[in-house]
Amino acid sequence: MRIDPSLNRNFPKLAEWITIEIPKCRYDARIWPAFLKYSQLSTSAAASALSYNGFPPTIDISVQRSYGSYRPRFKRNRDKIFISRNLCREFEKQDPDYRVSKPYDLIMTATILHEMVHWGDFIFDYINQPDKDIYDSVKGKWLKGMDVGFQFENEAFYGIYTREYL
Repeated sequence: MRIDPSLNRNFPKLAEWITIEIPKCRYDARIWPAFLKYSQLSTSAAASALSYNGFPPTIDISVQRSYGSYRPRFKRNRDKIFISRNLCREFEKQDPDYRVSKPYDLIMTATILHEMVHWGDFIFDYINQPDKDIYDSVKGKWLKGMDVGFQFENEAFYGIYTREYL
């Protein structure tokens, strides 16, 4: 993975956090198998995506309502995932001790990996996996037509975490 210079310049604490925390997901017994399954990447390609090594995907920032997005429609964006500037701003201003007491770290990890799953799914065969209904144990209800990123989040993090948890 790479960090876009704009993220590094505007949110240096977040950029450093990403380079330290996201590679640890390779060793998480919940996250790693779900990441391999939903991203459709090979083990080595998935390990490369989660390592801070200068290879795709690039983590960038953008103004958007959702926490993150993957926009493969334009060729220049095919190897980029985007994180909301607003979420980055909130994350950057938090004291690390306070951030741990709230689910900021969890939401940021889930968002980045969610978008990496979309990237891997698209890069694998240029076809998006079909949407499915999933049971969200956090909210205790069925969610209809959820994309592969949400399917991953539900399996890896046992639920889909949104602004209501901050």
